[in-house]
Amino acid sequence: MSDSTSENLPVINRASTILGASLTFLIIAWFAIFLRLLVRFKTPGSLGWDDLFVMLAGLAATAGSVFVCLQPGTGMGHHIYTLNQDKLYDYFHYVYAANVTYCLSTVFIKISILIQYLRIFNQSYHYVARRTCIILLVVISCWGIAFFLISLLGCIPIAKNWDLSITSGHCVMFGSKDPTMLFGAFVSHAASNMFFDILVWILPIPFFKTLKLREKQKKGVVALITLGAV
Repeated sequence: MSDSTSENLPVINRASTILGASLTFLIIAWFAIFLRLLVRFKTPGSLGWDDLFVMLAGLAATAGSVFVCLQPGTGMGHHIYTLNQDKLYDYFHYVYAANVTYCLSTVFIKISILIQYLRIFNQSYHYVARRTCIILLVVISCWGIAFFLISLLGCIPIAKNWDLSITSGHCVMFGSKDPTMLFGAFVSHAASNMFFDILVWILPIPFFKTLKLREKQKKGVVALITLGAV
């Protein structure tokens, strides 16, 4: 059996790659959140529920990134048969926590954006836009709750997620150690997540002309939608 050293790991699984990517995007995300909240605090009465949910998304993403950054030290990228029980225990513990926080972060940010849409489309003639936002808000909230519970309760008992010595109980989706089922769980979440991302992104476009905004504000909204596409 070949020696699984750090040098032989795929680049994507190396600690330097994971730390570099995670820290870079976290810094960018928190800088954006800081600027957002700074403007809100300087504008009386502008703080809203969308700001709360963007903070929750940031906190969940930060926690998830911490758990991901801890995984290389517990065997990420190494063949499972080369890891001892202690390593496996810690690794699957971090994977479990990362899955739960990731599911939370993906739904929190969408809820934040949709609530912000409701603040933008705040006139009576925006009835269709508001109704569409509310329907999508309910659907995405249910989707988020479903995947959060699936990630949280993927194994019964919960400790079976990381303690391979537990032989009783059962695991499904994110908690499963069967490659096919685990792959299906990630694909189903990733596909539905991208689908809802696209819906949230394109939702305001048909109603853009109904917004009575100054030219500068309209350019800001266009820039926001463009960044969403990126």
